[in-house]
Amino acid sequence: MKGMVFTEFIEFAKQKFSCEACDKMLDKSKLDSKGLYLQTKDYNFEELLILLTNLEQIVNVPLSEIIESFGEYLFSKLLVMYPERVQKFSSSFDFIKNIEYIIEDGALNFHPDGRFPSFELINETENELQIKYTSDKPLMELIRGLMTSCSKYYNENIDISFKAAKEGEVFQAIFKIKKIED
Repeated sequence: MKGMVFTEFIEFAKQKFSCEACDKMLDKSKLDSKGLYLQTKDYNFEELLILLTNLEQIVNVPLSEIIESFGEYLFSKLLVMYPERVQKFSSSFDFIKNIEYIIEDGALNFHPDGRFPSFELINETENELQIKYTSDKPLMELIRGLMTSCSKYYNENIDISFKAAKEGEVFQAIFKIKKIED
């Protein structure tokens, strides 16, 4: 996993919880990298899992909530780094249907050798999307956080649920995204 994810996670932990909680997380984690990351270098995904687990214990917030909040945080970073990619869409559904290309296009510029999740549109109606997420990493809550923050950006209310499964070393989830009328 690219160092950019780690540097953003550390910044997120400081902003969301506190510098003290972040320092405790890093001290407790005893990582090979010592918690020092270069954005373009590859690091073991296990380090992120260790950081997440230790942060969960320190701040007493469920792991799924931390991961989802991190996804929301990452959407705000996406807006800063690639505003043209987000602004070209007129709704959260348009954005979500194209999320794979938005993530890959931006990330491939910096990480041509990166492995990215895939997103497949399964079903679409006027008020509901079904998207299949496939990845070697179990980050479904992060994707839900991205989608949640996206809906806030477009001033839309949506309900996001997913059903996860694992096949061998591959994680999959079917996301159901429904528009909620005001």
